[in-house]
Amino acid sequence: MSVVHVPASEAELSGLLRDSKGPVHLQGTASRNGFHPRTEGSTRVSLRAIDRIVHLEPGDLTCSVQPGLPMAALRAELEPHGIELGCLDGDGTVGGLFAADPWGAWTPGGATPRSLLLGMDAVLADGTTFRSGARVVKSVAGFDLHKLFVGSAGTLMAATLLHLRLHPRPRARIGFDAGSLALGEALARFHALRQLPLKPEVLVLEGSTGGPQRLHGRFGGRAGSLRSILLAMDLREAPAEFTPTNLAHDGCDVLVGMVRASRLRALLEAMPAGSRWTVRGGMRFELTVPGPAALPTLDTVASLGGHARVRSADPTRDGRASASDPGAGLLTDRLRRQLDPQGVLA
Repeated sequence: MSVVHVPASEAELSGLLRDSKGPVHLQGTASRNGFHPRTEGSTRVSLRAIDRIVHLEPGDLTCSVQPGLPMAALRAELEPHGIELGCLDGDGTVGGLFAADPWGAWTPGGATPRSLLLGMDAVLADGTTFRSGARVVKSVAGFDLHKLFVGSAGTLMAATLLHLRLHPRPRARIGFDAGSLALGEALARFHALRQLPLKPEVLVLEGSTGGPQRLHGRFGGRAGSLRSILLAMDLREAPAEFTPTNLAHDGCDVLVGMVRASRLRALLEAMPAGSRWTVRGGMRFELTVPGPAALPTLDTVASLGGHARVRSADPTRDGRASASDPGAGLLTDRLRRQLDPQGVLA
C-alpha cells in the first residue's frame, strides 16, 4: 500500500518537495483524481490538513482559504453572510476545484475558477515558496502567475493559500427543464437561452446520438422576473438545486473540450453511434464515445475549430489531445521546464 504524506503547513510541504527523490502527485481528498491519473510509482502528498479559512471579508466580497478546506465547509461559512463563491463547486476541496477546473463556465460570461482567483501563496516543485496576485479585487501586483494553477491538476505548483473573489447570493433561484426534445429544437432553444439579457446561471444540454435531448438549468434574481422568463421561453419550473457532475466512462472514452457555439450542431451531428454528451452554457463539453472512435473524434473537433482531450482507461489514448497552436504548445513546454525542470510534479 502506498504511503500518503499529509503536511500540516506550507513549510512542511516545502520540505517534502525539496527532499523528494522521485515524482510527486498532489491531491486533496482525491475526489477529482480522475482528471489527472496518478503517475505509477509517484509519492502521494495530500494537502487536506492545510484547511483553514485565513481571512473572510464579507463587505469586500473576498476571502483567503487554504487548499484542503472542504467546499462544504466554505459554503457553510459564507451562507450566513448572503454570499457565495459564484461558480458551481461540487464536493471535494477548494484546492481541488481550482486545480481541476472540472466544468468551466455554466453560462456565457459566467464565473469560473480562473476568474475568481485573485492571488495565492504557493510552493514550486523544488520547494521554493512564492506569492502571486493579491487579496483584493483591484491590484497592481504584477503578472497573474496564479492563473497558471487553474486547471493544472497540481503539475506546475502547489497552492497553500488561495485569495478568492466572492459574489452576493441572488434573492431567488428557479430551476427549469425544457423536457425531451429533438436535437434541432434543443439546440435552437439552447442558443436562445444563451442570448437572453438575463442569462441562466446554469445552462446544460444533455443527450445522445439518435436519442432525446434534455435542456435544463436555473436562473437567479427576483422570483417574479424569473417566472416571467420561464413563461416567455416555454420552460417548466423545476427544483433549483443543481449538483454538478461529469459524464461517467461506462466503458467508453471521455473527451473534454470546447467548441464555438456556431459549430456545436456540426459537432454533435458528427458523433458516432453510441455517443453521449453534456454541453454547458459556456461551451465546455464532455463526450463519451466508443474507444476506437476517440482519436477520429479529436480530429473532428479540431476541424471545427475546437479542442479536446481524451480521458481513457487505455494508456495509448489517455491524455491525447487535438492539435494545438504551435506557439501555445511551445509556451506550455517552456513554462513546465521553468517551473519544474526536473519533472517532480507528476
